[in-house]
Amino acid sequence: MWPQPPPDDYQQLTMQYHFPTFCPRGLFERASVRLHPHIAQRINWKNGVWAVVDNRQILLTRSTTDDGSGREEVFILSVRAPVTEQQPGHTNDVTLLWTTFLSIHRDMQNLIQEWPGLRCDTFLQCAHCVKMGKDPPNLFPGEVLEQQCRRDIRSVPCPQYPVTFPLQQVRADLVYPPKSCMETNTLHSGWTGEASDAHAPSPESEIDSRQQEIDTLQLQQATALVQKKYPGISFVPSRNTRDEAQRTQRVREFHEQLSSRVQHFSSVIDYSIDYEDFPTITERMKSVCLLQCPNGTATGILVGPRHVMTNHHFLELYVEPALRTNSQLNRYIATFHFSSMQNFCTRFNPTNYLSWDAELDYAILELEYAPPNAEPLGQFVSELCHQDGIVIVVGHPGGQRKRVDFCPIAVVDNNFEIHVRDVRGIPDNPQDFPQQVAGRANYHTSSMFHGSSGSPGFDKSGNLVVMHTRGFFPYVNSPSIVEQGVLMASIREHVRMNHRNDTWFTDIFPPQMMDIG
Repeated sequence: MWPQPPPDDYQQLTMQYHFPTFCPRGLFERASVRLHPHIAQRINWKNGVWAVVDNRQILLTRSTTDDGSGREEVFILSVRAPVTEQQPGHTNDVTLLWTTFLSIHRDMQNLIQEWPGLRCDTFLQCAHCVKMGKDPPNLFPGEVLEQQCRRDIRSVPCPQYPVTFPLQQVRADLVYPPKSCMETNTLHSGWTGEASDAHAPSPESEIDSRQQEIDTLQLQQATALVQKKYPGISFVPSRNTRDEAQRTQRVREFHEQLSSRVQHFSSVIDYSIDYEDFPTITERMKSVCLLQCPNGTATGILVGPRHVMTNHHFLELYVEPALRTNSQLNRYIATFHFSSMQNFCTRFNPTNYLSWDAELDYAILELEYAPPNAEPLGQFVSELCHQDGIVIVVGHPGGQRKRVDFCPIAVVDNNFEIHVRDVRGIPDNPQDFPQQVAGRANYHTSSMFHGSSGSPGFDKSGNLVVMHTRGFFPYVNSPSIVEQGVLMASIREHVRMNHRNDTWFTDIFPPQMMDIG
């Protein structure tokens, strides 16, 4: 009746409705009744409904889950239909599939709104995962149904977590509804224009598309990570005014809760720094450098005598494209700012990575000369990244002078952590903030192109615990308050597994290395 995965010539759209705090009695039964106008025949049981209309099949089920943080009720709506690309009318097949799916989904939304204040988190299952039979499938935030996709984009990355490369792709027309299916009052295109199918995308648009893929993927990754401890928090803007207002309020409360920990020294968590540790941290900040290439800037960490570490995405999106048009190595510079009166500049090798990994988003490069008065920090990598602690992030935002941020940690998992910048007072009108990202058409989320990529994060004892990878803008034209870092211990282990026999490995991570915190 409902084979898994769907048959070869079928595609399936699936929405999950999560009720983490409360599910009204009779809601599922009323939802199943609302299916009736959309179907021709049905089979009912206690926790499910299977129905058909023409060549489309519908399944609505109810279950209860418990992930350790609490029980929640989950409704799952699935609609599948034959979609054969070889047939001339396959585009109409997809439109018909979306029409049925959205009609039922909107009825569900209208029903849920009969309980004012009822919290319901929605997620769209990745159609690629469903087709491959992946259990559980990866999830897009439900807000994607309110987004529009450019016509020249045929596929988008699967929202896998953690990120693995090469990126698995899912058809864009199985993530974003066709324009003809969108209600007039919720249709908001994030693009200023649509590319004609008759023209191939320009190289610039291809780079923008690649950047947008990474933006979207890491935005969803950060949302998934934060939701492990703070359910209901989403950094993906919604085009629906009411949903966006609710999302904004949740993010505001989330930020205020964490910022208050730093602002109040009476907190049960001690955020002060020992007087004797402060000079250690200050001295190690000298090992943070500014990396420059013809296309942009990033922050680097001196991890070995002549070795600097930064984010892999800086090399992929800036250095590698620059090399195709400008191979002069004197344009690829690392600058160490020891003081306002003392700098040291040397070239880094942009064509050879000693070690790198796209998932952990790091790369180790070689410097032409070792900087004086700068201590390599690879020997101070620590596994101590305490939940509910702080990280001291040091970097060169915008390629400018070195800056320091004290950031409370929100969530830590095996390889990544999320920390929150102490931005005082998120305004009631986020439009009061100046535009921070130019040329980003959908989410305006990425701060990783502003020079902070690769910034080290120290603990209160001066141990190197994280490397900053990116920031997230919770509202359009807002400051970046939620930022992600990769654990330095995970990077060290990756290097050890792949290069333990290389002579330079012990130069960066000496055997006597130990945590000092």
